[in-house]
Amino acid sequence: MPKITVYESPVVTVWIHTEKGIVHSQIHKFVAGKEFQSFLMAGLDALIKHKATKWLSDDRSNSVLRKEDVDWGNQNWFPQCVRSGWKYWAIVQPEKVLAHAPMERLVEDYKQHGITSRSSPTRPPGCSGSETKPEGHASPAVILRARPVEHSAAWGNHRAVP
Repeated sequence: MPKITVYESPVVTVWIHTEKGIVHSQIHKFVAGKEFQSFLMAGLDALIKHKATKWLSDDRSNSVLRKEDVDWGNQNWFPQCVRSGWKYWAIVQPEKVLAHAPMERLVEDYKQHGITSRSSPTRPPGCSGSETKPEGHASPAVILRARPVEHSAAWGNHRAVP
C-alpha cells in the first residue's frame, strides 16, 4: 500500500507508510507553536492507528526548535508516543548546523526511554541504505529496516519479531 497523507500544510507534511509501520514527517520551512503541535499529534494518531513503531523525521528545512515547543513535546507528545509503541527514530538533520545540538539532546533524552535513533545529513534515496553515512553511525535507512526484538531474561538471547 502506498503512503497515506495524514497531515499537510505549506510548512510540514506527514505520511504513514502502513506496510512498513513508518510515520514520515517532512518539514518544508521553520515550524513552531500550534503548527508544530498539530503535525506531531497527527503523526501520533497515525502511529497509534497503524501500530507503527518507526518515525522518519526529514528536518532539513527546519531551524532550532523553540524551548516552549521542546517542553510541550516532552510533556505531551513524547510520553504518548512511547506508550503507543514507538521504538525507532531516523532523523535527516536540519541544514542549519545550530539546530544539530538541540536535536542531539533530544536523541539522548529519548534513548533513556528506549527509542533507538540515528541521524544523517541527507535522506537516504528510497531509504535503501546505499547512501554514505558519517563514520561510526548507522544510517536512518538501517533504523527504518529494523524489526522489533524480543528480549529473554538471559542476556544476549534475542529474536526478531516478524
